[in-house]
Amino acid sequence: MVCTEELDAKKPEDLAVVLGDDLDRYVRAVGKIHSQVLQVRNLLSKAQGIQRAMRTDFNKAAVEVQQEAAEQKTTRGLREPDAGSLSSFNSQRPDHSGR
Repeated sequence: MVCTEELDAKKPEDLAVVLGDDLDRYVRAVGKIHSQVLQVRNLLSKAQGIQRAMRTDFNKAAVEVQQEAAEQKTTRGLREPDAGSLSSFNSQRPDHSGR
């Protein structure tokens, strides 16, 4: 079979003469390859779309996790007194233990 670069360099008139009876076979073969390439291209394009959607979902989830962590940190900071304030609270409390 003739190389596609060789075919591309020829004029249609030359191909008609050179390929003769094989011209129809070449047209079918190239058409089949073209169809397969289009199918693969469409498949890859769909895969790219899915990949973009997955990346977007992942990024949204990551932002949500970061926001939840920040909210928990601020909520925990409001609820839990630090060790210094807890000890001063205990020292001010009256002792009712009977000693």
